[in-house]
Amino acid sequence: MWKGSEFPLQSIPSSYFKYQPNKRLNKSLQLRHGRDLIAKQNCTSCHAADEKFILPELNYHGPDLKDIGSRVSEKWLAQWLDSPHSIKPNTTMHEVVDGNTEQGRKDASDMAAYLATLIGDKPMPEPAEVNGEDAKLGGSHFHQLGCVACHSLPSEQYDAKTGRIALNRISEKYSQSSLTAFLIKPDKNHASIKMPDFGLSDNEANQLAAFLRLESDGKAPKSHEFAKGDVARGKKLVATQN
Repeated sequence: MWKGSEFPLQSIPSSYFKYQPNKRLNKSLQLRHGRDLIAKQNCTSCHAADEKFILPELNYHGPDLKDIGSRVSEKWLAQWLDSPHSIKPNTTMHEVVDGNTEQGRKDASDMAAYLATLIGDKPMPEPAEVNGEDAKLGGSHFHQLGCVACHSLPSEQYDAKTGRIALNRISEKYSQSSLTAFLIKPDKNHASIKMPDFGLSDNEANQLAAFLRLESDGKAPKSHEFAKGDVARGKKLVATQN
């Protein structure tokens, strides 16, 4: 918008906007794009860099795995390791196994079995029992908080057109108690997570978790079947995969 002494506030005519490309600008845009990719993929987590190579974003880290077994299910962990991009297409997690092969699925199963043993010092407390009314109230929280700005409905499949993060595997991933704990403090185990802390009470988080689990139950797409994993072998694989 603009205004002048001889005309009121109005939109700036589009004819005044011009793009004049030049080599310097194009080079700067190319460097900026490369910088963003370096930060997004967190390349320096595996590669050394010069001390002058300073990107604040590289201080971001992935989720803490020290008690991952008390937070998500072993079945979901195997699915995630088998094919992270089928669960979350925009993830920066790279493929660590070839899920199209029997060996790859076994590797995923073994690593999941080991990660499931990492339960931390204290078991997750069970919240109050849930009922249909809790799920109904949780649905109201879901819509009032505007969760659809980032997520599709928990009963829906991933839609590439919207790019919203799918929630249809949520009941497979979390128990009622672990999902409630996550919703109360999303960044507890992942300081760089984009999920906001809405300041939910324990009761509100429990209701929202009930809604998400109820609506997503049975809505997950079919995935590979995984045999019981070998914990000892999985521990070695986690180490070799860094």
